[in-house]
Amino acid sequence: PWQFKKTVGKFAPQFMGYQQHDSQELLSYLLDGLHEDLNRIQHKPYLPAIESENRPDDDVALESWQAFRKRNDSAIVDLFHGQYKSKITCPDCQKVSITFDPFSIISLPIPTNDSDEIKIHLYYIYNDLRILPDKLIIPLPCDSEIGVLRKELAKKIAVPCTRLAFALISDNKIVDLVSDRASALQVQRKTGFLFAFDLGHNPVMEEKVTDDTYQLTQVMISRSPFLRQSPTKLDEELISYSRLFAFSSSISCKEIYFQFYCRFRLFIRREKASPSPLARKLPEIDEEELRTEFAALFRVGGEEFWPFRVRIHPNGNSMKPMVTEILMPLSDTFNYEEILRKHGTNQEAFYLDVCWLEAGDASLERINKCEEHPSASRNSLRGSEMVDFDIEQCFDHFSKDEKLGKDDEWYCGHCKQHKQASKKLDLYELPEILTIHFKRFKTTKRGFREKMQNKIRFPIKRLDMSAYVLSNAKKQKKYIYNLYAVAYHFGSLAGGHYTANCINGGTWWDFNDSHVTKLENESEITSRHAYVLFYRRVHDEETNGVTSHNNYTNGNGNGPSDSESSEEEKEDERSRQESRG
Repeated sequence: PWQFKKTVGKFAPQFMGYQQHDSQELLSYLLDGLHEDLNRIQHKPYLPAIESENRPDDDVALESWQAFRKRNDSAIVDLFHGQYKSKITCPDCQKVSITFDPFSIISLPIPTNDSDEIKIHLYYIYNDLRILPDKLIIPLPCDSEIGVLRKELAKKIAVPCTRLAFALISDNKIVDLVSDRASALQVQRKTGFLFAFDLGHNPVMEEKVTDDTYQLTQVMISRSPFLRQSPTKLDEELISYSRLFAFSSSISCKEIYFQFYCRFRLFIRREKASPSPLARKLPEIDEEELRTEFAALFRVGGEEFWPFRVRIHPNGNSMKPMVTEILMPLSDTFNYEEILRKHGTNQEAFYLDVCWLEAGDASLERINKCEEHPSASRNSLRGSEMVDFDIEQCFDHFSKDEKLGKDDEWYCGHCKQHKQASKKLDLYELPEILTIHFKRFKTTKRGFREKMQNKIRFPIKRLDMSAYVLSNAKKQKKYIYNLYAVAYHFGSLAGGHYTANCINGGTWWDFNDSHVTKLENESEITSRHAYVLFYRRVHDEETNGVTSHNNYTNGNGNGPSDSESSEEEKEDERSRQESRG
């Protein structure tokens, strides 16, 4: 119905064009628009909000409904509107506020295992670089700070908390050092990958009083100058992520070279063959042998044969094209602080030029290699399971108590303050036409939008809602519903397609754009793509006063309201004949 959509777009610009539009939002807009056009109330009176004030629910609900009908009286309200009971409780003074509000569509949440937690993805870099880094996924309460992550990671890896430092890395550079007070959720939303570095003995984190001052230093790794395609574009030649070191101000320049050599010796050319650089952990070597090996490779006067050079870049983290470089001398007489002072900079970021065997060498592959920690695979599996749910589970989840977020705080009249109160929503009264919308599109804890593909099992016949209705009216009437239509959404947030199934004359039909075909298999009705369900109440004369539990077998009988539909058709035909007569 292109002309219909075009007309709607004139009055509601959000539905114009060819972008993705939500069918439930369109349905809500159309129902509201039809209601306003059909509203018998032309002059709406002002009515104050109605509070329970410890009165019986039935009295307050009836008063609220009557007040609503004084402003809203149409066929849409008659058929589509029901009533919620909303209960809000102050966490401090326990004041309770109960209101009764109308609704036309029930939006059901889909239960999730991670509704109260976030999964923090990070890389853990061992202090012993002979051990490959680990990729981990650590679940945390969504309001956790990085300090909580520090403790959880320390338990998993079995290292002291004080040895850990956290950083965000983007384009192989550290863009932010993450403090313990930072929100884990906010860190997840930032650009970059979260790294945790084991710094070993770390006075910076241990906050010990020493004669030396310590600072965290970023070490960036680039190709050696003669292997670069362009010596002035170092930001394009970083071949691995930055590492983090804790240096004292009194450490000598030669010792800095030695520390780097100890950490990176596996990735540089040496005459003696080493074990496979792809091994999980390589054999240990004592410090004396290391220093002997270091002295043989780093000879004074033979700089052109050094495996790498340590340079201080004047522009630091800006990574602007380098015109000049500050080469750190291999000297016992100069220390870190003196070199910085000599060159008039407090720069803490280094470039480490590594002389690779050749492009594609196994060492180059290993320097960026990691292994998946067992916890990562378990958490990934748990998070990706496609769990099916019954519609009752969705209604149970709908009626759970929830704590209001900081952006949705409720004003407590007794405390005279906004509070993160608890809220409970229940169904008090249901309409003739029950419209149920599954909330398949959600915002994740990282702030991204995604679609939930879980299959929701729902009955085609005799959905019994009696257990969910609080009104005492259920003592006199039944809340049994039969399905007569379903709207489906195929695809994802990036692009999707809507279709529908509907019953007509006892036969189910599939509506796909301009194509209408008979539905041969009713099991297709309850597919995992179901998005909006339409039920019609079945009255006692249609069920002979017999109710049943929800039945998930599809059956092969007539539709949800065939007798009712046939009576309506006969009445319509009589009216047409009378009008022609």
